[in-house]
Amino acid sequence: MSLRQTFQQEGWICEPGVDTDFANFRRNGYDFDARWDDGLASYKDKELYEAIAGEGRMLSKRLKEALNYRKGGNTGFETCITRLQMQSYVCIADFVYMQDRYGKPYGWGVAEYATPEELFGYDLITSAYQRDPQESKERMMQHISSILPDASAQQITKILKGSNTMSKKIVAYFFSASGVTAKVAETLAEAIGADIFEIEPKVPYTEADLNWMNKKAR
Repeated sequence: MSLRQTFQQEGWICEPGVDTDFANFRRNGYDFDARWDDGLASYKDKELYEAIAGEGRMLSKRLKEALNYRKGGNTGFETCITRLQMQSYVCIADFVYMQDRYGKPYGWGVAEYATPEELFGYDLITSAYQRDPQESKERMMQHISSILPDASAQQITKILKGSNTMSKKIVAYFFSASGVTAKVAETLAEAIGADIFEIEPKVPYTEADLNWMNKKAR
């Protein structure tokens, strides 16, 4: 994974003294409670953040179940969780793989979310709050310039802001009469970080419609 991809997809570079400035810049000097108090965070973001912070670490599957992100329930999970990651309030701590009856991992890894404070320590992450976010940005600019000496200031700023990740959103559309395609679509959407949208027929399908042995079935 390139440095640019690391910033845009994860929001962290995992280097002591650097992540703190990165969090301060992306958070614009706000801890989450202050952002909420100033009306800068949505209620869904608040629910997700508090659930993750309360558990310490939380699998995406468990998070969706706990907050009713399912068919007929809440929507926009990927949008909210991506925003929290890009603002550096939440990050992916690990990918956990399901195991078969023989104890062997299979399928896609399931994201396990945590707060940076949980992973790196509260005191470390909040230590940069004493600096102005612009100062943190300048420190990050200098650090990245030392790694990418040929990169322009404009390119580095774009990496820091993660503008591409926030401006391009993938949506997985699916139609599922029996529910099989729905499960595949949900797995795919979680793996690629996409929102999911179900196409519903104007006239719902019945069991008779799904009888593929009947040539007259829909």
